[in-house]
Amino acid sequence: MAKGSRMDVHVRSHSSYLTYSIKDLVSEIDIGLIGNTQHLLVIDFSSERNYFSMIELISERAEWLAKPETKVIIIGDRDVYGGVEQKSIIYIRLNASLEEWRKKLKAALQAPALNVSRLITMAGRANYEALTSSEKDVIACIRTNMCMGNIIARQGITTKTYYARIYSIKRKLSLRSAREVYLNIEKIYNKIKQISDQSKG
Repeated sequence: MAKGSRMDVHVRSHSSYLTYSIKDLVSEIDIGLIGNTQHLLVIDFSSERNYFSMIELISERAEWLAKPETKVIIIGDRDVYGGVEQKSIIYIRLNASLEEWRKKLKAALQAPALNVSRLITMAGRANYEALTSSEKDVIACIRTNMCMGNIIARQGITTKTYYARIYSIKRKLSLRSAREVYLNIEKIYNKIKQISDQSKG
């Protein structure tokens, strides 16, 4: 690595081995960085092909992603970002060879900086704070496998209002369909609980 340059590496993965391997690989490659510090974010989506997970990542890492000279490597399929294409986002297979990793790392570090504002605009960001108490109650009920009829009776609403609340949840959490509300209900519920616990603490 060029004298006076620095690469700040952050790996989002459940695999500690993968995390340390990537950081070691970056440190051994002669990248030839000059000038400003560069930031590399490696995201492991290999076992989590889910648009909602990407929204969560942007929401939680927006400040980090917005750093100057940020580059991103995604481990997984190209379609995980919902069609969002940027030259600073590099994709790689989980079972890629060491040589492939070297090539992808060099490509990422030589790529233009991430346009995070465009990424956020195109992908959206989950806005949990905007959820109403009624919408949170719907989420809690769905999580317990309560059927739509019982939720309607519990809240004293019509079927039309129920669907309106599901649509509102979908919109506020930047999901692509109502189905994703149901598919990700456990994550959504846990995030609401986490935010609530933090506000109490």
